[in-house]
Amino acid sequence: MWANVTDPVPDPRILEALRASAVLHSAVLTPKGPHLTPTVFSWAAGRLWIVAPKRSVKVRALRADPRVGVLLAAGARYVIGSGTAAVWDPLGGSPRPNVDELVRGPFGATRYLTENLRHALSVVADSPTPWLVVDRVAVSISLERLALSTDTELIESWGEWPRHDALTRSANRGERFHLPGPASEIARRLLHSDGDAQLGLTSRCGPLALPAHWSAERHEAGLPADLAVLTGCVAPGPACLTRATSGYGVADKQGVLVRGPSTYRRAGDSALFHVTPHTVTTWRGQRVRTVSRARPEVRADD
Repeated sequence: MWANVTDPVPDPRILEALRASAVLHSAVLTPKGPHLTPTVFSWAAGRLWIVAPKRSVKVRALRADPRVGVLLAAGARYVIGSGTAAVWDPLGGSPRPNVDELVRGPFGATRYLTENLRHALSVVADSPTPWLVVDRVAVSISLERLALSTDTELIESWGEWPRHDALTRSANRGERFHLPGPASEIARRLLHSDGDAQLGLTSRCGPLALPAHWSAERHEAGLPADLAVLTGCVAPGPACLTRATSGYGVADKQGVLVRGPSTYRRAGDSALFHVTPHTVTTWRGQRVRTVSRARPEVRADD
């Protein structure tokens, strides 16, 4: 660990990214593998803070396994983190926080509301129900490992990362990338063009959220090979790929999450990952739908 969680972040470039980033991507572990989605966040009292529906996939996964991977983008740089999360339920149902966490809580709540007020108001406007606040929980994330990267290289790292090189130069492409028939137009549109993406993988320290570049022609997500080695990502294995748009309005938040087995190959200084779409989840605001190859009918995703 680079430092105790009560200490400042280890580098001013990390703090700059925490202040500049508008969205936090966080990865959790589910029985089907990693699950990675974006959310607004804040940084206060030495923690990352997010708010999520208490019955969401993310919260249910964190109650079972508190390990979490995080990713922030700040211009041409990315901050990759790994740590543990604590779920705060104001109506109970969570373990009682210790004294240290009780001290941090009010600072985290105040900063989150201050920095994300427009987002909170748009959520209320999109779903004006008296149960909206009751249905939410707060999640605080303690970081134990950090890395700073660009699209092409690892810049620096802090903490005890697994460091494992499983990459091979052989062409390991996996199954053909084919979306299930009922996959929505959002999925097809976001995956039709090249651009930034987020890759959810696993390692010995838990789930990983890694920055990647999506190639629509090759159906591969590429990232610096030295970043893959540092984080000790496990492949082949279960993985997920996320692409999303964001904005202040709820309807502006659209995205796709592709889950399935992954394969990988090394190409020069890059690690290229292919995720076979077994399950495809899309969202527009708070409206979510999921289709899978095993169950092609569309269903709500809780």
